[in-house]
Parts: sequence; structure tokens; C-alpha cells
Amino acid sequence: MIVVNGVSKIYGMTGFRIGWVAANRELVRIMTNVQAQTTSCVATICQAAAEGALTGLQSYVESLRLTIQNNRDVLMQEIRTFTGVKLVKPEGTFYALPDLRAYRMGSVEMSNLLLKRAMVVTVPGKEFGMEGHLRLSIRAR
Repeated sequence: MIVVNGVSKIYGMTGFRIGWVAANRELVRIMTNVQAQTTSCVATICQAAAEGALTGLQSYVESLRLTIQNNRDVLMQEIRTFTGVKLVKPEGTFYALPDLRAYRMGSVEMSNLLLKRAMVVTVPGKEFGMEGHLRLSIRAR
């Protein structure tokens, strides 16, 4: 069994890129060798922030989960008002990838249109191999 986890999602610390793995000792040794050659160390201040998140009050976790769930539910309700847009309900992430192919626009074009006309920032699905979709963040601010 290999367990991988981190602080990005559960504590809303996206961008910190701090995580860990629990696995067979030999596998962890090999993974450590690969990691040491492919990434650099996490900044000390980020390590301290992650330690604080892991050892501090955990009530924030449930509050964050409820906020993200509410944001998701609002997004799902609003997406239903757009003809032809499909969206699989996100269950374990704070991103949504609505299918906007009914509008016959590429994802880059749609993303640029939303930025110019509505000042809404999205990421083209093309960047994730999902042309015709947009990546929307529903995480808490």
C-alpha cells in the first residue's frame, strides 16, 4: 500500500507543494532518490506553515470543506442555467471542468472571452488535454 498526502487541499495551502508518502521502506528510499534529483527543497517558512497547519486547531478543516462544498453547489446550480453546458459534479477537488463545446469555441478563445467581457479568470481545458472545457476554481478565498 502507498499513501500519498499533503497540505494543499485539506488546509487550503495550494502552491506550498508540501506532501508526504507512507510506503514500504525500500520504495520510500527509491522515491527519495528520484525526488532529490528532480525538485528542490521547500522553503523553511513554508515548512513552518505546514507544521502549524498539521499541529494547530483542526476545526478550520471542516469549515473549509463546507465552504468549498457550498461553492461547488452554487456553481452546479448556476451551470444548469447555461444551455448545452455539461458538468460532472466535483466530489473530491476544488476544481470543476465544465464542458462548453456546445458553444463551438476553443477553450483558449472561451477563456479569453470570459476574461475580457466578464473579468472572470479561467484556465483553458486544452492545458489539461480537455479541449472545449474550462478549469474553474471553487476553493475558498
